Amino acid sequence: MKEYLPFTDKDGNKIRLNDLTYSDICNIREQGIEEGYKIEFKSQWDENFKKKHLCQTIASFANAEGGWLLVGIEDGTGNYVGIEKQRSDFSQTIAQNIMNP
Repeated sequence: MKEYLPFTDKDGNKIRLNDLTYSDICNIREQGIEEGYKIEFKSQWDENFKKKHLCQTIASFANAEGGWLLVGIEDGTGNYVGIEKQRSDFSQTIAQNIMNP
């Protein structure tokens, strides 16, 4: 399966996840990246999202050969809105919500 990389640098080369910068995320609209089959924007990382939508989003990506969940990006507009810093690691929160939906 080919890796899906929606971000590109100024020369048009694909940017891998490990090389993605804060600036790349903030300039998502300039990149021309829109929500779709492999990209989901969520403007908030709140309890409602974690309890009701996180597992559904991950399951849909699993059924569709993967995808990118970008939290802190406004649904519909693609504007960067950011989110509040969490006390726990995001991967830990995701794992806990998957194991205890």
